[in-house]
Amino acid sequence: MSRAIIVLIAGFLLATSPSLAGGGITGVSSVVDGDTLEIHGTRIRLFGIDAPESRQLCEAQGQQYRCGQKAAFALADHVGSSPVTCDPRDTDRYGRTVAVCYLGSEDLNAWMVSQGWALAYRHYSTDYVPQEEAAHAAGLGIWAGTFTAPWDWRAQERGETTTSGPQTPIPQDATQQCRKVCTTGKACGNSCISRSKTCHKAPGCACDAQQ
Repeated sequence: MSRAIIVLIAGFLLATSPSLAGGGITGVSSVVDGDTLEIHGTRIRLFGIDAPESRQLCEAQGQQYRCGQKAAFALADHVGSSPVTCDPRDTDRYGRTVAVCYLGSEDLNAWMVSQGWALAYRHYSTDYVPQEEAAHAAGLGIWAGTFTAPWDWRAQERGETTTSGPQTPIPQDATQQCRKVCTTGKACGNSCISRSKTCHKAPGCACDAQQ
């Protein structure tokens, strides 16, 4: 095998396999939702930000739209197939690695907030408040209309009372939607976010949505 072919193979493996050099995690990622990545089985929650949930709806120009899906699409489109490097900060109660992730030298956590597709998660960090304020002022992303803060939306789903942020009703027929940006159908309980189809079946059913 020639030296050139060996170098090409080594480069491919470095780009597609996660590494732990220097305590970080590096590899090609898949987007679970607007604030969660997965690198070869390692689920990574983006530190200091909170994006709309996959099933969450927001409102803009008098119309409801799937803002959780759009947040995931924005992150997936921005990252593409480029390797991502994540700097772990903690582990959350669900066992996910909490990290700041980078596309090259760009802070992806900051990018999501600056584009208006995530909020600064002040309960845990104020690192991304300036980006949130700028996105708010510019009316970017979810700031173009009204929305419920993701933490309040989750509380409402649990039947808890919340008092912060504008409220957006959620239609009953939007309660089962695919949950992962992908190109092949997967089980609905941990499935894909489709650009064109919605799964309305119970969790665990087959969902043949295509990107």
